[in-house]
Amino acid sequence: MDGFRERLRAVSLELSAVEGPLEEQQHQIESIQTRIPALSEALEDVEAAEAECVSAKVEENDYTVFTCQDLEFELELVVQSIAKKISFIDNQAYIYFLPSAVLFLIEVVTDRVAQHE
Repeated sequence: MDGFRERLRAVSLELSAVEGPLEEQQHQIESIQTRIPALSEALEDVEAAEAECVSAKVEENDYTVFTCQDLEFELELVVQSIAKKISFIDNQAYIYFLPSAVLFLIEVVTDRVAQHE
């Protein structure tokens, strides 16, 4: 469980360190996002191990204080953080490119109006 927790923490730290130009941030986030399925699979392995402990009536775990529910919750938080970061980057790109797109449209409309006069 702690190995999974450390992997999840590494992804979370990497996510918080994303910086740079928007395009670079987007690539960093996409790279991080590709690691989520492997984490989900690893969590399934942890859940199976926990189920085996329960069926063997092993109630204490000297190696960790985390339950599968704790880890599942933390994984969901990381997934939500990734989604929020993607949304933020998309919004920033939209805001960044919107003024130039509006100026371009104004020029096109102005040219067309001038052609019809």
